Amino acid sequence: MNYNRNSNDSGAVVIGVIVLILGAIGVTIWGFSTLLGLDTDTGAPVFFSLIIVIGLLIVSLIFGGDWEIIHLRKIWPILLALAWACFWPALNYWSSQTFFGHFDTPWWATWYTKGGVFFAIIGLGYLINKIFEDF
Repeated sequence: MNYNRNSNDSGAVVIGVIVLILGAIGVTIWGFSTLLGLDTDTGAPVFFSLIIVIGLLIVSLIFGGDWEIIHLRKIWPILLALAWACFWPALNYWSSQTFFGHFDTPWWATWYTKGGVFFAIIGLGYLINKIFEDF
């Protein structure tokens, strides 16, 4: 005798929806990684960190009018530098694709190039903001 008043298979539907969502995320990460020539172990952090930067951009667009400190005009250099930093794992992966690792790290994958470009983006961005402040 079944005393379950809710005899539908809602649990199976929920599990099926979760599996479909996780599968869609996996296929998206695989496609993104393939597009950039990365393995999925490298493509996933790049993808999710870019999603976070895009989320910050959306928050700035939505709430920037209410809070002046996060207005897009003030934080776009930081967002651009963070987008650059999202690709650091990809740079590491691409630089490791040499002939059995017998070569030195290329200049574009070294820490000082990454950091220098990061701070140059921020500095030049705020310089551009200062120049065009009156416009």
